[in-house]
Amino acid sequence: MGVMQINIARIAEGAHHHTFEALPSDLELDEPFVGPIRVGAEFNRTGRQYLLHASFESKGVFTCDRCLDRFDLPLTGSYRILYVPESSSAPATGKSGEVQTVPSDAQVITLDEDLRQFLELAIPKKLLCREECQGLCPTCGTNLNTGSCSCEKSATDPRWDALKKLSKS
Repeated sequence: MGVMQINIARIAEGAHHHTFEALPSDLELDEPFVGPIRVGAEFNRTGRQYLLHASFESKGVFTCDRCLDRFDLPLTGSYRILYVPESSSAPATGKSGEVQTVPSDAQVITLDEDLRQFLELAIPKKLLCREECQGLCPTCGTNLNTGSCSCEKSATDPRWDALKKLSKS
């Protein structure tokens, strides 16, 4: 049974607003998600079709890809899904979202799995504690955000020397 469900058995035509709050464990999410997940959902019924527009917010604790420090990152996003009964002929894709079929006799629509997937997609590919993060010194490993090191900055890899000779000629 899902944590975030909308009862569609007797829902009237038109727009309906729902708010949900859950913990990451309720949605089978582990680290890096921490704290409550909040969802605001506008659910619009038209005939036997249901359009969901959901916005979510959460927080994660991540490791910076440059300096390896831990940092908090707010995660927000929104998505749209059009739910149609199995027996209807619905478009393969929605205008700005996806289309999912639900059993013709469905009593509830559960948002848990879709929300879990969209939360995981909200995590950036490049995780940075801040945009101007200087990272670690490649020689000694000092975090350049918190201090400097005495490593020679002009040291070059000797494998590039042959190319330098070509550029001088």
